Amino acid sequence: MNDKSAQDWDEQIAAALGQVTEQKEKDRYANMGLDRNPFPIASISSPEYASNLPPIRDEHLKTVLDLIRTSAVGKRYSGMSVIGDYGFGKTHLLRWFEHTVNTGSKGKLNAIYVRDPGSSSRELLFAIVRAIGDESLRKMIWAIVQKAIGLGVLAKGLSFFRQFSGGLMPGQALLETGNEDKCAELASETSVSNYREFIRVFDTLRLSREKLRDYIDATLRPHVTNLAVSSQFASFVANREEEAYRSWMALVSGSPRDLQVLQDDYFKAILAVLKANGFQHTYLLLDEFEDVAIVRLTSRKTLEYAAELRMLIDTNLTEFSLVLAMTNEGFESLASTYPPLTERLNFKIDLSPLSALEVESLILRYLKQSRIQGVSQDSLSPFSKTVVKRITEVSKGNPRTIISLCYRLIEACGDQRASNVTTNMVSELQPP
Repeated sequence: MNDKSAQDWDEQIAAALGQVTEQKEKDRYANMGLDRNPFPIASISSPEYASNLPPIRDEHLKTVLDLIRTSAVGKRYSGMSVIGDYGFGKTHLLRWFEHTVNTGSKGKLNAIYVRDPGSSSRELLFAIVRAIGDESLRKMIWAIVQKAIGLGVLAKGLSFFRQFSGGLMPGQALLETGNEDKCAELASETSVSNYREFIRVFDTLRLSREKLRDYIDATLRPHVTNLAVSSQFASFVANREEEAYRSWMALVSGSPRDLQVLQDDYFKAILAVLKANGFQHTYLLLDEFEDVAIVRLTSRKTLEYAAELRMLIDTNLTEFSLVLAMTNEGFESLASTYPPLTERLNFKIDLSPLSALEVESLILRYLKQSRIQGVSQDSLSPFSKTVVKRITEVSKGNPRTIISLCYRLIEACGDQRASNVTTNMVSELQPP
């Protein structure tokens, strides 16, 4: 019978969960000149790592910038394919693209990353709305409404809110029952610009959510021309929490309450909301598109999906650009099944195995993130050029394998309180 005390078990569980003190964490890697293990445990595709690390190869960076320049400056669609085998950095590149566009364009450009393109263009559209997120979509819809409310109050004063009066408070009585201060609060810039604050004050005045929904619907119509989508967007914003959740699920799940509208109308509605929020161009980044091309669909279904995606391109040529990431096999199959789609991908990035020099550059990028300041060590330490050459050989230049192996090598050095990785350690820890 194991007689470990509760405290012993607590300590072991904490250690297994990585709940060690900051000092112990630093001590573990200090011999290597590092304050932590900079390599992600899972893979190179971790968004928090990918977003700050641009492509290794300059020509890939140039291709991305050429795509952005052509589409953003020219205000016209451009397409790009990102081709590479599993683990070669397709997801990493898309995540970096997403981060770079969304943080570097000062709100003028927008990139939407979709991990799973689904099994049809309709599923893709649901996935796009999911990727935008419920809170972000609600805020963007409200931003359109906010402008209209501001203009209404400017033109009519507080009497503007009489149109929302319900049965308990007739419109004429709204400003005659001591509610002037609350109406003024509702009209304030702070309240109108903050959806949740506006609704809070709106409800305290016992105004009608149904009339608010109708107002939002009417406000959206100049932007979202499809009546069904406009109505659903309005319900999502104006309904109470449980009802709003059902509206959100209808927008993203393809449930029985699914919007029975054409894919093009639905996509136009999404782009219209984005454009009304100041985004001049949107980049749709679709990962793992080999699932569409060769994995989960029949040839006929793949053909239908590709044809519908082409239609979305051709009817929205000034609004968005498309980036598809897939394996070489997936691209060849798609090009064979439906050339009109691949012909609309006018830029291309091929991700091939990394050379020893590129592997060294990759490792240096990660090490730099956790190098202890003021420690005089070679920038490649605890690795060496000989070790890097061995890592390149056993990984066959696959970035995901390299990152995973480097993580284990750093951990092994930490366990042994060693200061350098050896070629023997690489051989012992190499992938099977």
